[in-house]
Amino acid sequence: MAAKKFRKLDAPARDRIAAKLRAVAEDPARHLTKLRSLDAYRLRAVDHRVIVDVDWEGHVLHVLTPGHRSTVYR
Repeated sequence: MAAKKFRKLDAPARDRIAAKLRAVAEDPARHLTKLRSLDAYRLRAVDHRVIVDVDWEGHVLHVLTPGHRSTVYR
């Protein structure tokens, strides 16, 4: 589902999110903010947000949902 939502975003938004995810992969604790309502983290990329789950032991980011900041938390 996350891949489908990602493909629906416009090209500049996809590029910004992909670049931000690459930066986060190197140091996730620096860029991620823990969400209160879910056991997940938020990543900011200008007007878009990406909800991710982090496997700290395996060093893996699982993208749950990308989207515009006005709709991603619904």
